[in-house]
Amino acid sequence: MVAVTTQQHQQHQQHQQQQQQQKQQLVPPLSSYIHTSTAVVTKAPTVSDNEQPSHSSLVISKPVSGSAATEEKEEAIISKKHKGIRAPLAWDKLKSLIDSHSDNVEQFLGRSYETQQMYERHIKAVKANYGSVANYLTSHTLADFIRTEERPRSSSILPEDLYITLNDFPYSLADAAEHWVMWSRKRLEPGFNPPPIVLDIIRDKFGSSIEWRYMVNPPALQSVKELYHAHLFIKRLG
Repeated sequence: MVAVTTQQHQQHQQHQQQQQQQKQQLVPPLSSYIHTSTAVVTKAPTVSDNEQPSHSSLVISKPVSGSAATEEKEEAIISKKHKGIRAPLAWDKLKSLIDSHSDNVEQFLGRSYETQQMYERHIKAVKANYGSVANYLTSHTLADFIRTEERPRSSSILPEDLYITLNDFPYSLADAAEHWVMWSRKRLEPGFNPPPIVLDIIRDKFGSSIEWRYMVNPPALQSVKELYHAHLFIKRLG
């Protein structure tokens, strides 16, 4: 009787170990998703005990509901993005849409079918293990960025408030255009007009032989609403 009980206990332990291993495998190693990129900052700022932690400044309020027509349009865009797009968006078309501050730019942007499927599998695994995408990012991709040191707070956006990474699941773009993400500790207004400091940061990181465009989605279309971020589209010349 004792021998049977011991065997059952060992089998139960083995089963628990297998379940733990399977859970860890749900989210692949960070290197599978994170591309090598150079941070804009070398040391992130911190705040005193009397101030809110810096990553709290990344949290934005819930979007205010717009008109029924606007909400229907946003739902249609989100629905299409879940399916992927058939063909990459040409660089000249993207520039034209952004330069004209088009309200329809998001209707033309999306991931390829293959990238969209990878993205959805990744998001499902992340939420199962971390609860939210924001929790995953602040635990891994942005972990060093959100660590801060005590210093006076500034209302304007400074170089150390921004961090650029290559998008792991980029929009499908033609003409060798690249899709990057610029994370910010401070609020970035929706639209196509970057803060002045962004021009210097782009030049320092990518050089002058490029074309680039900047975009911040409206809150309803942001995939990670808890963290301020902008999309950067880069086209290297020559």
